[in-house]
Amino acid sequence: MNATTHTPDMRPQTERDRAMLLQDKTIIVTGGNSGIGEAIVVAAAAAGANIVIDYVARAEVTSALVARIEAAGGKAVGVN
Repeated sequence: MNATTHTPDMRPQTERDRAMLLQDKTIIVTGGNSGIGEAIVVAAAAAGANIVIDYVARAEVTSALVARIEAAGGKAVGVN
């Protein structure tokens, strides 16, 4: 049996466990088309999360980011 060991605060211990935390989860990132929000979007997509990018401006930047995530095999959508 393959048991997962957790710390007292329930954080996964293995790299595989950490990678699975966002797999097939959907996250909404406000301001996700630039700066820290963009970094979060890219990292979460790489970890297998489905991405919703909430933005106010720069629709073309959001579209390019969505295309980049989809080209890498991820799922993303931008909403205004």
